[in-house]
Amino acid sequence: MRLSDLNKVLEGALSPEDFESLIKQELDEHIESSKKKGASAPIYLTADLSLIINRFDAEKLEKFYSDGRISTPAIVYIADALSLSEAVKFENKEVEDKVQSLSFE
Repeated sequence: MRLSDLNKVLEGALSPEDFESLIKQELDEHIESSKKKGASAPIYLTADLSLIINRFDAEKLEKFYSDGRISTPAIVYIADALSLSEAVKFENKEVEDKVQSLSFE
């Protein structure tokens, strides 16, 4: 997953559905790995830009998920990637908590 592609989704230049198609292979690998007891599930993230997630971005991600435009495994993967990346900053603790809560869906 490239941060620039996720940024396109947040800006409306790429649909959530097309984004999920772009990350399908790595998402499938993440899902399979997470099923194995004691195994870690890889998150592939290319930090090709720095990203600041604000309240509106977090709300968009929640809306895409609640509207069924992003699957549960994909929103969890995205939330984990955002939370773990050093190239991603959050507007404030409330926004960070909101994004992290998506990883428990």
